[in-house]
Amino acid sequence: MSQKGYSFTEDNCDIKFWNLKKTYKRIKDNNNESGRGAISWPYFTQFDELFGSSHAVLPIATASNISGYITSPTTSETDIDLAGSSRSSTPTGPPQKNDV
Repeated sequence: MSQKGYSFTEDNCDIKFWNLKKTYKRIKDNNNESGRGAISWPYFTQFDELFGSSHAVLPIATASNISGYITSPTTSETDIDLAGSSRSSTPTGPPQKNDV
């Protein structure tokens, strides 16, 4: 890249991409909340094509001390099995050493 006149280090590129992905996740979360105004971003479509089905963006399940263990509505039992989870949708207590 330096031959083309760009002077970015590998760390510069990593930080830039990390920030772009963080922006995508923030907008995705905002737009999935009901009652919130949609946020637009010029790169949203491209990032959604790349990361829209990623479990980092749309987790298979979430755990909460208020609502317990909840599977995602877009997640099938096959997805959970493939992810290596053997837990049921009903919380049974904190994970045991051999569950992790």
